Amino acid sequence: MIPAAPLWYSAREIAAMMLPGMPTTKRGVAGRALAGGWAHAMDADGKPLARRRAGRGGGIEYHVSLLPEQTIRALDVRERPDAKTIKHCALSPTCSKLRLRLLVELLLAELTR
Repeated sequence: MIPAAPLWYSAREIAAMMLPGMPTTKRGVAGRALAGGWAHAMDADGKPLARRRAGRGGGIEYHVSLLPEQTIRALDVRERPDAKTIKHCALSPTCSKLRLRLLVELLLAELTR
């Protein structure tokens, strides 16, 4: 098992992970963030929990602490993806390219630790 590597996720990344308690579309996640006031949320030290995404395309990234508790738990207990999981995702018509990329990144992060 590995912990969630990044602490910041875009709406597209959150949707692509198909986690419990969260919408599975970028638009749905963005709507949840808007309704929850995520863009203006601050931590205990007054630091923002949403930030502009660096790089091409921009957008907003949200700190993992803004996600519902059941979603955070799912991230924490997610098993390390193995070659079989990645192959299944690559061959599945319902697995998005972004989800496949995230699985590969998680595996590479685990291997380089």
